[in-house]
Amino acid sequence: MIKTSLLLLVFNGENYLDRALDSVYKQTIKLDEVIIINDASNDLTINILTTWLDKLPIKIIHNKKNIGTFASLKKGVLNCSGDLIFRIDHDDQWKNNHVEEIINLYLEDKNAKLFATKAIYLDEDFNFIKYSSYVSDKNIRKNLLWDNPIVQSSTAFFKKDFINLSRSKNLSSSEDYDLWIRLLDIGRLKFSNKETVRYFVYKNSLSRQNIKRSLSERFNCQKLALKIYFKKHPIYASLIAIILIIRLFIFKFINFLKNFI
Repeated sequence: MIKTSLLLLVFNGENYLDRALDSVYKQTIKLDEVIIINDASNDLTINILTTWLDKLPIKIIHNKKNIGTFASLKKGVLNCSGDLIFRIDHDDQWKNNHVEEIINLYLEDKNAKLFATKAIYLDEDFNFIKYSSYVSDKNIRKNLLWDNPIVQSSTAFFKKDFINLSRSKNLSSSEDYDLWIRLLDIGRLKFSNKETVRYFVYKNSLSRQNIKRSLSERFNCQKLALKIYFKKHPIYASLIAIILIIRLFIFKFINFLKNFI
């Protein structure tokens, strides 16, 4: 069996971290290691992590200062000893069969580059919002031209592929979108329509805190997808390119009016 690592990045996760780690603990197939990057949390995160040291094969790496998601992700991957790296955000939750389902996907196609399952979107009070989209290797690149349909906490990828890929720099909320585009340029997606992840939508999420930056990062990811996948979907890609050009023109015109006024 392939060696597995879970990489969890956390900054001030005291409200939800226990729930995430409990869902990891209850998996039907256990992970070989859990690498946690504590990005200079100043709440009770460290105390909570300490209570799990005897329950999970945890290795905690403490950042002396907050370096953000992008740098923490790279640091975490380099510290994973497993070949297949799972991800979970500290405020999400796995169902008990998540690891088992990803392993089944791997056994079905060991040469795929990204493994993912379906997710259910919930608000902070556990009210249903929607299910994530069904995607396949056939349609995923077309979908990525417009947006990221894959929930990060539902995925796994190979350490060697991450290390060998070139990456965009200093991403705050779209590092997963960027990574999926690049991974699926070099190989296949293996997807399960079984819903194994609860993805929680919060009013104070990182993407909502800085909407302007999030939109800018999404725009850059769309440009990257257009560059890589244009030949695969030329008609749809042309339509997306036109929309992006119009949006960019409108955005610049609005900024011009603000400066002029």
